[in-house]
Amino acid sequence: MTLKTFYTKYFNNKSAKKVRDIVIEYWNSLMIKNHNTIEWLSSPYIGHIKITITDSEKEDLYHMLDINPDEFMLDIRRIKGLVQSRKVSTEPFNILCILIMKYLYDSSLPEKQKREALQTTFYIMGYRIIVSAYSNYFEPPIDLNLAKRVLDMMSNKYDIKALGSNMAVLESKSKMILPKGVLDKKFKRFSVDDMVYIANAISGYLRGTIKSAKALTMSLKEQNEAVDTISIHLDTDDGETLKIAMNTISEYYNIGKQLIISRDDFINNPLIDIMVTILPGVDDKVLIKILEHFSREALDNPRGAFDIIDTIVDGTIEYLFKTNHYPPYDESLPALVKYLKSYWSNSKVKNPYIIDTKKRIQSIIISGVGIKRKTDITKYSILVPIYIFLRIVLYKKMKG
Repeated sequence: MTLKTFYTKYFNNKSAKKVRDIVIEYWNSLMIKNHNTIEWLSSPYIGHIKITITDSEKEDLYHMLDINPDEFMLDIRRIKGLVQSRKVSTEPFNILCILIMKYLYDSSLPEKQKREALQTTFYIMGYRIIVSAYSNYFEPPIDLNLAKRVLDMMSNKYDIKALGSNMAVLESKSKMILPKGVLDKKFKRFSVDDMVYIANAISGYLRGTIKSAKALTMSLKEQNEAVDTISIHLDTDDGETLKIAMNTISEYYNIGKQLIISRDDFINNPLIDIMVTILPGVDDKVLIKILEHFSREALDNPRGAFDIIDTIVDGTIEYLFKTNHYPPYDESLPALVKYLKSYWSNSKVKNPYIIDTKKRIQSIIISGVGIKRKTDITKYSILVPIYIFLRIVLYKKMKG
């Protein structure tokens, strides 16, 4: 069965006005079904309100459109060229919503009505995607205080922070499916690959923020913020134990973890330009690819990435203390680069955590860009921790 045949089978004899009325009625019923949904839509926080959509509620949309859900699911498996192992793009409810969007997109409804119906269909699909993401990342829900701290750590590049509510995020993101939106060409052509792209684009935009929030949540949970100070024990000449205020160390940790899960905040081109001058034979494009790969890895495995961040911060600060170069933002950037290069290129460092972190960074380099030459792996494994620490320092200095 071709995609065209599949689409025609279910939407050939539909009334555009009726479809519009159905999606609006259906969305309104979802919004008012319980207090949690209404509260979540108006909330600026992620993960602290439990939201649901049951199988029965999803089936309601099929029935309202006079579509047999079982037959629809079987026909999806018959679509030529559709890879069935792709969960997002073969999920029946996602496909149903995308077909509704396609039908409305091609309809002769007045522009205002078409826009309203398209955006409402996006809200329905987006809500289902977010419910699924919450079940993966926020089950059970987190408490409100933690959700507030997560939002505080987010930059304004996240729509939820900039716009102030989950409903506002859905409305903002829904513009991608409107005529002349970023998915305009996909809806016009509407091949199997286009349908898959639409599904993945919508899911990716919505799930990305939730994955970032989960990573920040893990970061905060792993820190014992009830403790006011942390001691870093250093073997100084006089044997004295130095203490650093917890909020200072905590800030370094938090900045690093906030940056690593946001590619746009993490990659800083002026700093990249400095990095490639530290060692000969380093390519800025390769370094960016490595850092981008690390950022993606942080979303998929935040605990592993955060461990690396923590070790880089701990090891570097300990070294700067011992060499009387702390705090780092009191040093000139060229001087700080020199000290960090001396530390991270030192093969005689005995700290087992640093040794392990270097190995993990090398694995990221190999898997991220496929570098095979040992000398190149060594160069970039020196630059990555230097870059991460400097990025934290510069971000802290910029924010005051």
